[in-house]
Amino acid sequence: MPTQTFHCTIVTPTEVSFSGDVTSVVAPASDGCLGVWARHAPLMSILVAGALTLTDAGGQVEVRRIGAGFLNVLNNDVTILTDACVMQKP
Repeated sequence: MPTQTFHCTIVTPTEVSFSGDVTSVVAPASDGCLGVWARHAPLMSILVAGALTLTDAGGQVEVRRIGAGFLNVLNNDVTILTDACVMQKP
C-alpha cells in the first residue's frame, strides 16, 4: 500500500519557510509533542519553541527549529504559523 501524504505549509512573518507533501509532522505543542498523519481529524493547537520534525514519502526526515506559534489541521492540510523557522543541522 502506498504511503499516504498530506500538504504542510510553514509560514513565518517574512517567508513561506516550507511547502510540500509529507507523511508526518511532529510538533512541539504547549502540552507536549503532537503528531499529525494523513487524514488527521481537524485540530488547532498552540506551539512552543522547539524541534519540528517532517517526514516525506521517501522516509527522509527533516528537523527544523521553530519559535512559538499555531498549528492548524483541516482537510488533510497542515498550516503552521510561527515567528521563526530554521533548519536544524544533523
